[in-house]
Amino acid sequence: MNRPVEYDRGAVASLLLVGTLVLAPVALVLGVRGLRRTGSGRSRGRWCAVLGVVGGGLGIVAMIGGLWLGSWFRDNVRPVDDLAVGDCVSPGFDLDDLATEDVAFGSRSCSEAHLAEVAVTGTLDYSQAESFALRSGAEICANRYAEPYLSAAESARYDVLVVLDGDPDRASYGDTYACLLLRADGTSLHEPIGGRGA
Repeated sequence: MNRPVEYDRGAVASLLLVGTLVLAPVALVLGVRGLRRTGSGRSRGRWCAVLGVVGGGLGIVAMIGGLWLGSWFRDNVRPVDDLAVGDCVSPGFDLDDLATEDVAFGSRSCSEAHLAEVAVTGTLDYSQAESFALRSGAEICANRYAEPYLSAAESARYDVLVVLDGDPDRASYGDTYACLLLRADGTSLHEPIGGRGA
């Protein structure tokens, strides 16, 4: 009497491991081995092996993509409370709106095209928090500039945008803010504001 052909354990294991992204390389190896063993008909589970190879390969691609994306975000995106005076940034939001804590800033070298430069940073005190939503960016940042930003802020060539690490409509004591200077005509900056031709 013929014994039933059993499933290849490696092929089945490769399919089960596809669900765990961290073990995708193991799923790929087991799937390839399962394909070899199930090809001759000695054991069943060829589709398990095929799915293990495909899923393991896709898992490896997803892991590499995730690592690359995480590295890119680490190097290019910063929250409001991480900004410092002199940083050149390209805010990822409509410049007509105030930023909230959900907005991050793409860092740029000051010699590359960027939309704004950080001129002032600080934290709100109680009186500033109470009146934050009622004041313009120029009022919030007034008397806080150092050169070369003072001259730029007082000129008609630059607009002031204030970003906050909280909700601008409900500003709270201790919220971090930054005053950004950007060209009034909306064109990009290509060097620091203190630099020649900025």
